[in-house]
Amino acid sequence: MAGRRLFAEQGYQATTQKQIAASAGVSTSVLFRNFGSKSQLLLEAVIEPFGEFAGDLGTAYGASGAGSGRSLAREFVADLIDRLLPHRDTLRSLLTTLHSPDGDPLMAEMGARMDALVAELTGLVGGFGAGPIGGPRDERAELDVRLVVGMVTTMTVLDDWLLPTGIAVRDERIVEVLASMVSFGPDRERTATSGRVRLRSSVSGRSAPNGTPDESAERADEPTRRNSEEVRSALLAAATRLFAEHGYGGTGYREIAVAAGTSESVLYRHFGSKSNLLAEAVLRPFTDSFEAAGRAWAQIAPDARQARQPQVIGTLYATFVANRHLVRVLMGLAHDPQHEDLNSLTADWFARTFATMGALSQERARAERIIPYEPELRIRAVVAMVMAAGTLDDWFLLRGGKAFGAAQVAVAMSDLIDLGRDSPRSSRES
Repeated sequence: MAGRRLFAEQGYQATTQKQIAASAGVSTSVLFRNFGSKSQLLLEAVIEPFGEFAGDLGTAYGASGAGSGRSLAREFVADLIDRLLPHRDTLRSLLTTLHSPDGDPLMAEMGARMDALVAELTGLVGGFGAGPIGGPRDERAELDVRLVVGMVTTMTVLDDWLLPTGIAVRDERIVEVLASMVSFGPDRERTATSGRVRLRSSVSGRSAPNGTPDESAERADEPTRRNSEEVRSALLAAATRLFAEHGYGGTGYREIAVAAGTSESVLYRHFGSKSNLLAEAVLRPFTDSFEAAGRAWAQIAPDARQARQPQVIGTLYATFVANRHLVRVLMGLAHDPQHEDLNSLTADWFARTFATMGALSQERARAERIIPYEPELRIRAVVAMVMAAGTLDDWFLLRGGKAFGAAQVAVAMSDLIDLGRDSPRSSRES
C-alpha cells in the first residue's frame, strides 16, 4: 500500500493525500472515495494486523478447539508479534499523529475498533481463565487480555526503546518472557480487585511554577538568586507545563525561559536544544520514580514484598498516567523521521534506566532467594505493560468507551507479573 510506505518513510504530517494518490497511480478523488481522508487511510492500515490476528486465531480455534497452558500462551504471543512486525513502521506512524490535530480523534477511533477485537479475543482464548469459548464476557479476564495485547504491541512497536541492542522482539528469549506473563485456563487464582490498592503518583518531584514570572523579573542566572541546579529545575518545570499545554511545536525557547524566570541563553547552556529539554522533561519523572521505588523496595522486608507489589506497580502506573500527555508527545516526535535525534536520546535513557532496574531486580531475587527467569528482559516487559496501560490506554483499556479503575489495573498487572517469576520452560515441563 502506497500510503503505508509513505507514512513509514515520512511520518504522518509530512505525507499528503496527493503524494499517496500519485504513488498509488490514482487520483485524489479515488483515494477520498475509498477512504474519506488521510487519517482514515492510516487507521485502516494500522488496524489491519490486529484484525488478521483475530481472524486467524478464530479459524485455528474453530478447527482444533482451545488449547491450554504455557504452549498456548507462547503461540498467542508469537503469532501476535508475527502479525505486528511487518506493520511496525505503520504503527509508529500512528504515534506520529499524537502531535497533530488528527491525533486524538484517530486514537479514539483506534480504541473503539480495538475494543471489539479484544472482546473477540477474550472469547476465543477462553478469557484467560474466564471459562469456555463463547462464554459471557468476564471483566477481569478481558482486562488481562487487554494488558497482554498492550504489552506485546508496545514491546514490538517501541522495541528501539525497550529492547537491548542486538536482541529482536521475535527472539525466543523475548517471546518466552512475554508468554510467561500470560495465563490460559480456569485454574488461575487472582488477587481480589476491590480497590484496596491506593495509588500515589510520583509525577516529577517538581511542581510547576506558581504563575508565569514577569519578563522584567531579575534573571535567575545571577548566582546570588538561584544556583545552577535550581535554575535547571525551574526550566524543567516550565518546559513540562508548557509542552503539556501547547505541545512541542507550539512551545518556543523564549516562552520556556520567561516561564522559568531566566534567559534563552541560560536555557541553551543547560540543555543545548529543545529536543534535549523535552527528553529530560518527560523522562526525568520516571528516573525519579524508579529511584524512589528502589529505595522503598529496599526498606520492605523480603517476606512482605509480594504483598506490596501491587502498590509499587500502581505507583509506576500512576506516574505514566500523570505524565501521559508528555509521553505521548515524546512517542510521536521520537518516531517521526524528522526527529531521529530525539529517538536516540530516548533509547539511550531507557538503556541506562534498565541497567539500574535490572540491578534492583537481582537484589530483590537475592533477598527473596529466588532465581527469576531472564530478570533484565522481564523488567523490560513489565515496563512495556505499564507504559501501554498508562499512555496508550485509549488503544487498549477502553471497554465500551469506559475506563477500568486504576486500582483494578494495578492489581491485574501485578498478578500477570507474578506469573513470570519462574522460568516458563519449567512451567511447561511440569
